[in-house]
Amino acid sequence: MAKANITEYDSTAGNNTVINDIDISEGCSPSTINNAIRELMAHLKNVDTGTQALTALSVTGAVDLNSTLNVQGETTLQTHLNLGDNDKIKLGASGDLEIYHDGSNSYIQDTGTGQLRIDTDGTDVRITKSNAEYMATFNTDGAVELYHDNSKKFETASSGVNITGGIGLGGTGSANQLDDYEEGTFTATATNSVTFHTGTAQNQLAYTKIGRQVHVAGSLQINNSNGGSALTVNNLPFTSMNNANIYYTSTTIRFYNYNVPIEADGGNSDTINFVGRLDPNSTTLHFMQSRDNNTTIVLPAHSSAYIIFGITYFTE
Repeated sequence: MAKANITEYDSTAGNNTVINDIDISEGCSPSTINNAIRELMAHLKNVDTGTQALTALSVTGAVDLNSTLNVQGETTLQTHLNLGDNDKIKLGASGDLEIYHDGSNSYIQDTGTGQLRIDTDGTDVRITKSNAEYMATFNTDGAVELYHDNSKKFETASSGVNITGGIGLGGTGSANQLDDYEEGTFTATATNSVTFHTGTAQNQLAYTKIGRQVHVAGSLQINNSNGGSALTVNNLPFTSMNNANIYYTSTTIRFYNYNVPIEADGGNSDTINFVGRLDPNSTTLHFMQSRDNNTTIVLPAHSSAYIIFGITYFTE
């Protein structure tokens, strides 16, 4: 049978007798050339079937492969590996890890069991947009940072987390935003020639601010009387909201060794309530007496007395 291409060659040299109807069978003249051609055809057939491996192959033109390419060594690409839509890079004995693009979306898909791990010995792992804007950064032995439109909003720290901006609770509107939290302590100062004891146990006020709400609590020992002027704390940590209709705070007050002058309103009251007045746009707290005859008068300082109180008010 005439043999027109390498796939029709025979690995037995004697069976390669005709090439494109040209007789090269044994005995044809010149016999040595014909024998060499038949041997060459046998060698080529061994390459075709994979019986004989090539030690090196250099191809300068395009190569089309219509079957499986089995490479036992490393493969080095000088430019790119171009795959069409839904053509996959499969990794693992069972192709458990797939990387591909379906024409609309790109995928890194773990189809097997076990874990999908992203591991680095470098400085960090980053997710970016257009290799320019940050979306997330995972720093080695450090913070995890999350971004909104390239602006960092969330960051882990050794002490917990840090958040820039507000936290939406139950909604996305401004009314649902918890946008501030702070806590601390401060030493109170007074007005009207009154001073407070400077010891920590006798002058220690703590505050907590959650959003616009401020709560202050603690105890004060009063050093001296002030001749009937109002007892005040004039350095609250945050300025009250500027609302002319709001003067009185939510206040809890207890006294120790305090002489309250009942006769201050002429003896016409049976009941006294103690309140804290905080003027709009102010940091000065006034302690007041609210009587049952609708009279509100100042609470004067009393030497060596203690006042224990807690107040809650709002800022802007």
